[in-house]
Amino acid sequence: MPINSKPSISVDCVVFHFDQETEQLSVLLVHRKSVVAGQPTLSLPGDEVMANELILDAANRVLLDQASLEIPLYRFRSFEDPARLNRPDPSESRVITKAFVGFTNNTKLTFGSLAASGGFCPISEVPEKLLYDHRDILNAALNTLKRATANHLLPLGGMPEPFTITEIQQLYETILEERLDKRNFRRAILSKGYLNDSGKMLTGQNFRPAKLFAFDRMKFQNLLDRELEKLPVVLF
Repeated sequence: MPINSKPSISVDCVVFHFDQETEQLSVLLVHRKSVVAGQPTLSLPGDEVMANELILDAANRVLLDQASLEIPLYRFRSFEDPARLNRPDPSESRVITKAFVGFTNNTKLTFGSLAASGGFCPISEVPEKLLYDHRDILNAALNTLKRATANHLLPLGGMPEPFTITEIQQLYETILEERLDKRNFRRAILSKGYLNDSGKMLTGQNFRPAKLFAFDRMKFQNLLDRELEKLPVVLF
């Protein structure tokens, strides 16, 4: 039985980057400055929540301190296995983590605080072993994205704007690892109402100019709140 049975709370952030040219999805990983001997140093950005912080504020602080990032974040799951940190001393207090997910178009990062270095790693190249249970957290985030795409509820804050429907379809197809019907996808995502017509067109291409859209975070959150009232599980 642990000496201190009261758990601490931490946050871990799963930040994705989508390269539209290569249609490659990557995740932000950092090298921790200090870890227990024998543990991997590669991890998701994360830290414990301070006594005077809201959990979302802690997640925002972690990204800013460790990678100089400020992006919209969505909480999607808690991870509470008492042995999730794999500590050699079982008497140490357990830590329950709240995991957040988000996208960014910023790849010029500055690392600090607990992160010595880092970068975006293609999903296919992520090592099987990350610090603590961070590989499990990443896998859960990917599954969350797949569920979100099935409901056309993928949070697009942090994606480069404005964008075409085709560019967003490429992101959906990369996450799902399958091709989607163009007309059906366009109709479904526009019916959700959280994409605003920018009034601009994509020109300079070898095809008919395409409309450019922007993500309306407030409309998306209102829709998400309504959808969650009808669902037995939380998407974010």
